[in-house]
Amino acid sequence: MQLYEALLTSTAISCSPRLVHDALLIDLPDGTELTVRYASPVAYSLHWTLSDGSTLGIDTAPGHRHLDGATQHLHLEDGRVVHDPLTSISRSAHENLHAVLAALMLDPRLSGQR
Repeated sequence: MQLYEALLTSTAISCSPRLVHDALLIDLPDGTELTVRYASPVAYSLHWTLSDGSTLGIDTAPGHRHLDGATQHLHLEDGRVVHDPLTSISRSAHENLHAVLAALMLDPRLSGQR
C-alpha cells in the first residue's frame, strides 16, 4: 500500500499504478506491465511483461545455486537466470521499485544491464 501511495504522488516516473488483491500493477507508457509483490524486504517479486508478450523478472525465490549465494536474481526472457543488477535486499522497497522503473523506462529488456 505504501508503494502504491508513493507512486501516486511521484512526479519522477510517469506510470499508471493499480492495486489488486496481492500485487501492485504498473502500466508503463510503452505498454510494459510490471507486477510488484513485496512480502518483506527480503522476499519480493518484480516481473514485467512487454507489449510483445515477452516476460522478465527479478525475485528472491531460492533455488538458484549457480549465482554464488545471491538472494535476488533476474529471469531473462530466454529463460536464463543471472545476477540482479537493479535491486538489493539492503534497500527499501521504494528504492528498489524506483530503480526498476527507471531502468524499464530506458530499456524494458535490460539489454545493457546483463
